[in-house]
Amino acid sequence: RFYGHAEAHWIQDLGKPGQSDYFTDLMTQPLASDASVRKGRSKLTASTSRFGFESATPTGVGAFTTKVEADFYSYGDSTRNRLRLRHAYGEYAGWLVGQTWSTFMDLDNLPETVDFNGPIGSPFSRRMMIRYTYGDPKAGIKYTVALENPEDGARMPNLVARYDHSFDWGAINVRALWHEKRVGTESRRGTGFGIGGSYKLTGDDLLMAQWARVNGDYD
Repeated sequence: RFYGHAEAHWIQDLGKPGQSDYFTDLMTQPLASDASVRKGRSKLTASTSRFGFESATPTGVGAFTTKVEADFYSYGDSTRNRLRLRHAYGEYAGWLVGQTWSTFMDLDNLPETVDFNGPIGSPFSRRMMIRYTYGDPKAGIKYTVALENPEDGARMPNLVARYDHSFDWGAINVRALWHEKRVGTESRRGTGFGIGGSYKLTGDDLLMAQWARVNGDYD
């Protein structure tokens, strides 16, 4: 199956942007010598347009699935509209190998936002990984462990463990992360913990919340 969409954005700064203005690359194109007086900037872009391909092949122990997806939002680059890999992985018998959302992310409890970069403060990262998931659909439980690509210079991959449990009234998850931060010859191990959940208020309304804390940088 091939899929995708064409998407356009018009971003308008009504006031002076702060240092957290990450949606566009306008900060790299000064409109005045003093950044503190810039305001009223405009940006029109289609770089978030996306396309992808996914497949499912039946086997004796379930489907072997693959996915490759890309857009043109080369984050942090002053020249947008360059092809960027989002997802590229294969999944079979509980194993996933390739690049996709980090296991430490709580995708089930992320609110929808107009900003393409999503809500502030939530873990947000795509990683190359080797991941194994064991689940019991009848009991509504799922255990996941993963080795994920670390930051540059780290000697060991990140280790992520996760537990998910779904109920008639909603769901909860607990996540743990061990990672290494290395600068020159100095190396320190960091940890991270997260919890998330949802509660069904009505048949159409869902209350979601999540909390995460990471010791050390984790982008």
